[in-house]
Amino acid sequence: MNEKKGTPWLICASGGFEYQMISDERYLYLVRLGRERGKNRSRVIDDPAEFAPIMGNVRLVRSQIDSVHCTLSHNRTVIEIVHGELSDRFVAHERLDEERLLAVFSGLPLRMTTAQRHGGMPVFLRVEIAMFFAAFALALADIAASGMPALDGLRKWIPLGWMLIPLVWLAGSARRTGRNRVPFAIGVGAMASVFCCVFLWLTPSWRPDQWGQAVLPALVVALIAAVLYAAGRRKFEPVRLAVVFLAALIAYAPGTVLCLNNLSERVVANQAASVVEVGSEYSRGDYAYYVVVETDGVQSYYQVSRDEYAALSEGAAVQVVHRTGLLGIEHTDVECL
Repeated sequence: MNEKKGTPWLICASGGFEYQMISDERYLYLVRLGRERGKNRSRVIDDPAEFAPIMGNVRLVRSQIDSVHCTLSHNRTVIEIVHGELSDRFVAHERLDEERLLAVFSGLPLRMTTAQRHGGMPVFLRVEIAMFFAAFALALADIAASGMPALDGLRKWIPLGWMLIPLVWLAGSARRTGRNRVPFAIGVGAMASVFCCVFLWLTPSWRPDQWGQAVLPALVVALIAAVLYAAGRRKFEPVRLAVVFLAALIAYAPGTVLCLNNLSERVVANQAASVVEVGSEYSRGDYAYYVVVETDGVQSYYQVSRDEYAALSEGAAVQVVHRTGLLGIEHTDVECL
């Protein structure tokens, strides 16, 4: 805070940068000082007349500010400024003086809340922590159900929880990033979403016979994520939406599509065959297992899992099962008789 006499101002942080807040009768000025927790006080101004509209500095019209909400806890202060369709969030790593807050935000619709020590954690942080534990609780439930054949029908619905968590985080992140260049709020929720994407990718024990069948469903899933983010932002921002769409398409959509396809399956064809060759190939730091089977004099090559590879042997009788899932994506299994 300001230690000199004159116009009151505050120091707080947002998006990895420190800002000075100072105001006059018409504007609330946000002066970007530099990286958070750095030695940035050389750009501090003592009077609004010194404000320069250079990169990073922002001037908000006071009449266009809808509300200012300050949450004071024992070791920090959270300031949320709502103006139009945007909501900017700033954090001071100390409890700011209430008189100073009243002076800086004088004339604005200000609301101050004193958070108790046992309940001082922001709501969104509690939600993100809950999502993090929920992601791993679902993983433990999936592991437990994998050893119980009677629960196979229930197990395939577990990934729905992993699909929901990143969407909830994305919607909340859209409302909290404010003017940050990064479109995501990096934190516990982001970690939970990353783990959910990994779990979604690892859950299906099969891969499509033709990945082209998964392209259109993946594009739809990524588009839904981008639309949800845009709804949370309440503003059309092409660059941010493109980043969200590409991130969802690469990290979230593939596993989601495979798990959705697995919710309902039907057998398209079932053929008896004999194993001609069983082998493995080392590629990109891992082994890929394959089997060559013969059906009516025609040999076909299929990739199999490590367990299936261990169970198969040359000359063994098998059946080749072609299945199609809920989204119409086909995959083939080689099963021992």
